[in-house]
Amino acid sequence: MTKRRYFKDDFLWKLAKKASLMVFDMNGLIIDDEDLQRMAVNEVLKPYAIELSEQDWILECVGTRADRYLKRILKKVGISPESELISSLVEAKNRMYERLIAGQVKKLIRPGVENILEFFSKERSIQLAVATSALPAEMESILGERGLGIKELFDSIITGADVSQSKPDPEIYHALTDRSGTSPSASLVFEDSGPGIEASARAGIPCIAIPNRFTAGQDFSLACCVINDLTPDAKVLAIHEH
Repeated sequence: MTKRRYFKDDFLWKLAKKASLMVFDMNGLIIDDEDLQRMAVNEVLKPYAIELSEQDWILECVGTRADRYLKRILKKVGISPESELISSLVEAKNRMYERLIAGQVKKLIRPGVENILEFFSKERSIQLAVATSALPAEMESILGERGLGIKELFDSIITGADVSQSKPDPEIYHALTDRSGTSPSASLVFEDSGPGIEASARAGIPCIAIPNRFTAGQDFSLACCVINDLTPDAKVLAIHEH
């Protein structure tokens, strides 16, 4: 790595300097889209007279794959969550989400994301990756040309279509380290939710938590630290010794 420095905070910079693979979650971390996700789910659940409040979303859905939380929600109101029904609801939710986010994804990008990606994409010794539970179409709508136009900055992207288990299972992070040929200890994950942080910890990868307003109350004790954003001026809110 060159002598250039990204994070002004010494603790954060020491963590970053060790990494030869940097992994970013997408939903909630790269873009703050939880409200749009909730709106899309509420739209497809209208025929069942179900409407999720922000608190419902935080408790039931944040950091969890759509098929899992939809099963739980339907069970609670006495509807049998058959696999065909869940699949059709997930597809409908994804289509609705893509319509909702079209044209406004750039307004949802979280502070510092563009800066940190631009900085580390120029470091030849570092690979950049995305680990998301979202399916490829949603990933394209966010990272691709129709969205932020940053997909080409990443050396590897693994979506929910590439793994059988979702976070907090560590499968997605094992897949990334295998693909990149990088050891877990030489990797660094940026996550916004408890399940993502648990997945990283179970894979043996150090993790930095950057909560958003929907995830702020989750358990981040498995993360190395909690910070407020991804700008060079990021402030460390908590440090966890492991």
